[in-house]
Amino acid sequence: MWSAEQRRRALAERLFHLSATVNSAKGAQQELTEGLSELIRRLDRLVPGLITDFDARWQRIDSAAMPAAVAERLKSELCKEIEDLVAEVGPLMLRVVAGGESTAVPVEIETCLQRQVDQAAPRWNWTSILYASPEYNYSVERIPDPQQVLGHTAGTIPRTRRDLVAFSLPRPERDAIGLHAVLLGHEVGHVRDWFLRVTETHRLVIPKGWRSQPDRLGIFLDWGESWISEVVADIFACLTMGPVALLALPELMMKAAELNLDSETHPSPARRIELMVRVLRHRGYGRLPTLKPILDSYADLSRMAWTRAIELPDELPQSTTLYAECGNAVVPEVARTLQLLERRCRQLLPRASLASPSSWPDVLHASDLLTQGIPCGEDVKHLPVDVVTILNAAWFVKVARLQDFGPTLALTDPNASTEDLGTLNAKLDLLALKSIEISEVLRGRV
Repeated sequence: MWSAEQRRRALAERLFHLSATVNSAKGAQQELTEGLSELIRRLDRLVPGLITDFDARWQRIDSAAMPAAVAERLKSELCKEIEDLVAEVGPLMLRVVAGGESTAVPVEIETCLQRQVDQAAPRWNWTSILYASPEYNYSVERIPDPQQVLGHTAGTIPRTRRDLVAFSLPRPERDAIGLHAVLLGHEVGHVRDWFLRVTETHRLVIPKGWRSQPDRLGIFLDWGESWISEVVADIFACLTMGPVALLALPELMMKAAELNLDSETHPSPARRIELMVRVLRHRGYGRLPTLKPILDSYADLSRMAWTRAIELPDELPQSTTLYAECGNAVVPEVARTLQLLERRCRQLLPRASLASPSSWPDVLHASDLLTQGIPCGEDVKHLPVDVVTILNAAWFVKVARLQDFGPTLALTDPNASTEDLGTLNAKLDLLALKSIEISEVLRGRV
């Protein structure tokens, strides 16, 4: 077993490397985004603060008159406390620092991401950070203020107005602006959920067979709460982003997961697609002639998904049988509550945050411009077009009008090669990104 002195040496090494990473990032300040620069400033206070606090408390133990065994125990407890703090905030902060250079992320969407966060949690005044991850997914995590970290033991750091919130996007898809609707819809939807406490206040109905055994009960609650959190974020995405929330998410998920494959943290893509089609139809998008066939095709793809038995990956941390039983208990409970969750999310959202089918003519007009190779970030009155309209227009071109965009790049072959199709989609993404950049510049002048 390690002595306290050995743990202190190992901890000193971890803190040294954390500090070196911060200092290296400070040396490339011109390449950092605004949110990342704030994180670096905070880390620059956190690491020396941890070291100073640790040394002062270690010395107090040394200077106190106490038996050697008691001093050893207190020093080990001190090491454990600081180790836990470093383990809690260190990996996330280092991931963000490593992926947050301005060359790794689409800085054009930073301001609209921050605006979405401000709207989602208006009283928290959080600062958003966008960073690139090698993993093929999106995520959102809270980075607490260093003063909180230094003032609390690990595990229960509360939210405050000084928090940073870090959003990741897949590094290979830096310019895939259509996919980033997942970021602005689903991931910001998690922030809305944290602020409005939809998942936090939702009460799962626990089946009788899962109540009496603490281990089984814990698995059921963890699984159920994770699924509720994900479907709430999907609902918020559809309500705030409109059809693009559905059009973007399946493409991302189908690259990373099987259509009917569930996990203990996420319902299967098919279940999520069925839910999102339902929410969009309830909003009236299914009555639009240009959208009805698209929604119908997704509905056919996911029909009756919430009635299907659980399908799990082969590699599970515990008994496959136990997880299958838990999943098959969670599915009907979550399915039963979907309508209630949708109604509650809709009621909690301010009217100004709701996307509406009434704006679809603006989307169609923007898609006309995109098919001609013209950015759509400015309307006829020289006012900024909102990002929801731009993203919906770009995705509508992708799913329904790509053949209209082809001639713009002299690609008219209906049997275009995979390379040509990739080129078309990439050019459309860049055009949409330019549209957002124009919109943000105009918005800054209004």
